[in-house]
Amino acid sequence: MRGYIYALSNAAFPDLLKIGHTTNLPEFRIRQLNTTGVPRAFTLEFCFLVHHAAQVEHSIHQALEKFRYAENREFFALSVSEALRITVSIVQVAYEHHPSVAVVPLPPAHNLSKDEVLILQMLVSAGSAQGIAQWQLREDSGLKELDLEIHLASLIAKKLVAREKGGAYGPSWRSTPKGIKFLSDHQLVKPWMYG
Repeated sequence: MRGYIYALSNAAFPDLLKIGHTTNLPEFRIRQLNTTGVPRAFTLEFCFLVHHAAQVEHSIHQALEKFRYAENREFFALSVSEALRITVSIVQVAYEHHPSVAVVPLPPAHNLSKDEVLILQMLVSAGSAQGIAQWQLREDSGLKELDLEIHLASLIAKKLVAREKGGAYGPSWRSTPKGIKFLSDHQLVKPWMYG
């Protein structure tokens, strides 16, 4: 059965990731987990749409066994970048060996420009909890200030990024769960993002 492999973080549980699968959208799973018994909301770090999600999840959990926080829980003590690296390798191997068991091979078309994809990738790689200051985005992307503003406005309109309160160095930006899902659904997650 098709489903999403997801990784969630929670500021109340620092250094732990919940890695599981759901047949619903990850946003619905987050809503299920955000109860009065959890002091902070969960944040979607990454997700992948796969066939036979339970089987792929089992393979991921086996690979992550040494990081498991408690034997009967789906919480793992490792960084987002390490979890992403391991998860991507398992999803890719599953697809290469069993095309009917893994990721949907053709990503749907999207209407983002090359620069908008790069900005979104940069924000996702930074982690949704941290974000990136606008001046740093400008420096790292090589875009002019006006071009960056135009691309960020487009990404905001699509609800893929969110603006954070400005600090001493101006506003900062972070990806939204929809932005993370967008990259995953369109197979735009690149190795440099978790390196």
